[in-house]
Amino acid sequence: MSNGIFRRHVLLWAIAVIGVCLLIIGGRQEVARTGSVLGDPHGESRCRGLIGDRQPVEGRKANAYTLAPRTPDQTHQVVFGTSRQAEFVTIEFNETGRSGGSEQVDRVLRTNVAEFQRTDGRKFHNPKDQIWTQAIIRNRDTVSLRVCFDPGTGRRIIPGTYVGTVAIDDDSLTESAVASVQVTLKYPDLWGPLLLVVAGAMAAIGLKAAADETTKGPGSWLRQPKNRAALIFGFAAAVAVFGTYLRSEDWGANGLLDVGSLFGAAFAGFLAGLTAHQAGENAGKGK
Repeated sequence: MSNGIFRRHVLLWAIAVIGVCLLIIGGRQEVARTGSVLGDPHGESRCRGLIGDRQPVEGRKANAYTLAPRTPDQTHQVVFGTSRQAEFVTIEFNETGRSGGSEQVDRVLRTNVAEFQRTDGRKFHNPKDQIWTQAIIRNRDTVSLRVCFDPGTGRRIIPGTYVGTVAIDDDSLTESAVASVQVTLKYPDLWGPLLLVVAGAMAAIGLKAAADETTKGPGSWLRQPKNRAALIFGFAAAVAVFGTYLRSEDWGANGLLDVGSLFGAAFAGFLAGLTAHQAGENAGKGK
């Protein structure tokens, strides 16, 4: 196979792989395979099992109590990573006002959830099936607000960081108590990013083989011991690039930009590894 024909084959193969990756990762929804693990939005949420189910408070005088967060102005964070299992965060409030009876302990106050959104306006949730809240009276001077997120139920959640507020707006309070919460998710299926890294590495090998006038295609290029040794450097670079996906808390939030960046970084890193090894070989031979 001539180098010209080989280059065209490599280009077409790379375009096909990138196209598949774009459809999987860069679309408006997560990978289709996650559809099999999404819960029925009309079924029982896992959040109910995490935060429990308690009776509403009774007998509290209207506008008689005040709540103040123990950590003012703090934005509470929940980082899911690739998980789509339900998780919750607990926020503590100090309560002042009329002393309540022991019968109020473990009962709940009314809450309200504002929309959780990314900076581009995408919404995190359908409040009926993905966010659960519960403000529990722990004792006469403490209220615990639990905010539970269940991204595996209902609509798929696009990766990214979402910020919203939850208010305790019970009639017994002089004013609503508000807490800010930030939720972060990343693309949940590592096979898509891994495929991108492998595609970038293969494209780099193809380009290197096509540029080598002493070989006739990748098979001939890989049969040379010096080139096989160079693959170690290339794979090391590709592993480092894949690590950027593993370390990121919200990979996939930028859609096609994240896809193109990961593929480009894998291609450039693998090519740089091959080139560095070749340069070392030439230097050792005094070339």
